[in-house]
Formats: sequence, C-alpha cells, structure tokens
Amino acid sequence: MARKQRPKISGADENYQSSIVSSRDLKVLPTTRLPVAEEPKKDEPEPLPIAAEAKPVHAARKPAEKPASKRKTTGTRTSAKKMPKESDAAETRSVNLFVTPRLDHAPKLDALEAKGLPRRDMIALAGRRATQSFVPEPKYVAPAEVDRMPARGGHKNSKMVDGDLLDKLREKHDPLRIHSDFAMIRGQYELLFWSCLDDVIDELNEKYGVKAKQGPSGA
Repeated sequence: MARKQRPKISGADENYQSSIVSSRDLKVLPTTRLPVAEEPKKDEPEPLPIAAEAKPVHAARKPAEKPASKRKTTGTRTSAKKMPKESDAAETRSVNLFVTPRLDHAPKLDALEAKGLPRRDMIALAGRRATQSFVPEPKYVAPAEVDRMPARGGHKNSKMVDGDLLDKLREKHDPLRIHSDFAMIRGQYELLFWSCLDDVIDELNEKYGVKAKQGPSGA
C-alpha cells in the first residue's frame, strides 16, 4: 500500500491564519493587560487625625514628691499663730447690774405717773444714763443702809468692767469668793443711779409743772 505523501508548501498563503503559538514565540510577545473599569468613588468621610499614643489607663502613677518645708520647727512652738494669753481673755468681764429706787422716790414718781408718765419708763431712763456714765473705781463702797422700793420696780442692765479691778476688790472684801462681781461695785453704782433718777424727776417736774409730795425722809 502506497503511503500518503505530505503536501509540500512552497509559499506563504496570505489567507492562512493559525492560532497555534509555539513556546518560543511566547517569550517574544509582550504581555498586555486589559484596562479594568474603576468603580465610582463614594463620598467617604475624611480620615480622622491620628491621635497621640494614649497612655495605659491602669498604669501606676508615681506619687508626686512634696517639697521640703523651709520652716524650721522647734519643740516649744506648736502653731504658727500666736496663742492668746489668758490675761487678754480676762481683761474685761460683763457684769449684770440691778438697782431699785429708794423708798422716798415713790411719791415723786407717783405724781409724775398721774400726768401720764409711766414709772417704769422713768426708772429705765435713769438706769440708762447711769450705765453709760458709770466708771468703776478701784475702791470698795458698801451699799447704803436705806429703804428701797420692791425689787419688781428695779432696773436691770449690764456693763463691761475691768477684770483686774474686780479681782483686786474681791481679794480684800470677798476672800472666800461667795459674792458676785456686781456686789463689789454695787455701792458705787447705786449712788450714781439714785443721782440720775433725781435728775430725771427734777427735769420732768420742771417740764410738766408737777410738785411732788415729800417722802418719809423729808426729801
């Protein structure tokens, strides 16, 4: 049987195209990439600025060292402020004052009270004048032995008095410390109060034309 002979190619056929590419030709052909369509960009928020590196929350903090005090302390000084002295606190003392008019003042006060002047107001006016002008002296004056009106008709007030003066009077006239501060100056204050009450009665009698009846003592 006769073999089939391979056709001979004598020239290039312009209409012939082959899709077969040899491995040798692949090394020569340049590689090309097809363009990829880009997706439309969306409105994205601007990136936030990068914050500084945060310190760990649970990191142990070293306590700040306190500056050394420049003040020198001594064993005898307990405070920077000066402590008040006992003598400063006891320099003056409030003394309660209580006095009553003499019994011979009663008819004079009754006559003025009949003109519409309350007895209590006249006694209070005399007591106010006496308290304002009272300056205790460093001498003891015993209370006068005279008849006085009942205590309900008396006058109460108070006065700041030198504590040293009261203590010195008590050392001599009240060594057992059983009387009040007022007892040390009562004699002085009573005489001044009675004098002020006499002045008030005279002023009111002159203003209202009142002639009071004389009291038991003929005053």
